[in-house]
Amino acid sequence: MNKRTFFKTSLLSLSALALAAVATVSVQESRADSGALKIYKFEADWCGPCQQMKPIFKKVSGDFKDVTFQTVDVDKDPKTTERFNVSILPTVIAVKDGEVVGTTTGFKNANQLKSFIKKHNR
Repeated sequence: MNKRTFFKTSLLSLSALALAAVATVSVQESRADSGALKIYKFEADWCGPCQQMKPIFKKVSGDFKDVTFQTVDVDKDPKTTERFNVSILPTVIAVKDGEVVGTTTGFKNANQLKSFIKKHNR
């Protein structure tokens, strides 16, 4: 085997190992997250009710240690916004096991947001 063939074969082997490692990490992460509730809040800087809800969402997120909270700026992350078919702001979506289990739109006070989360965190 000449140097060029050896080099190509080595690179292909390393690429395959790297892809396998990434796939393993992804599978482990998805298994670790399975069953856990994820709450997505879709917002925009120009949305008044979204801005009013920011401190509420942050405070409520501290009350649920077993739930993952994520804020999505619709202008900065249009792919996620489209994936969840969000057209009204603010929108809060509950996802469990990769499936949407609940959606609520419009401004929510702390009690309303907590009730929504508790309903889907079983």
